[in-house]
Amino acid sequence: MQLNPDLPLSDKFQARLAAQAICRNNFNLTAAGAELRPDLKHPGPFGARLMDEPAVVHEVNKIMNRGDRNVTRYKSLMWDWLEAPADGTKETEENRRTAARILAKPYLDPKMARGQEAAQGFVVEGLESGAGILAGDSPSKKLQ
Repeated sequence: MQLNPDLPLSDKFQARLAAQAICRNNFNLTAAGAELRPDLKHPGPFGARLMDEPAVVHEVNKIMNRGDRNVTRYKSLMWDWLEAPADGTKETEENRRTAARILAKPYLDPKMARGQEAAQGFVVEGLESGAGILAGDSPSKKLQ
């Protein structure tokens, strides 16, 4: 839906439309600006101006903090499913398997494993003596 250029962004309805467009476009403000005002040749500055309006920011916060989209609540639900006592019902067992798969995914993903190996660090031989020379703690040796 397009914004009415005659109404200010501080209008509650306009702010809600802008917030919905921002969330729908995954916070791509240029795309949100193009959706809201297709008549503009360069929607980027308009999109950036959307987040400068306190009414729009308030509406975005309301949308993002809804209970059904709350990450903390979702993770809590997954842990509740995983730790639920086994009662033999098919639904409980499916929920437990689903929760285990979702919660274990970051630990089992091969991309994550490669990222952890790369972050371990490395050893540079002679770094201590080189740092001492740079800091002036040890005399430098002339190379011949």
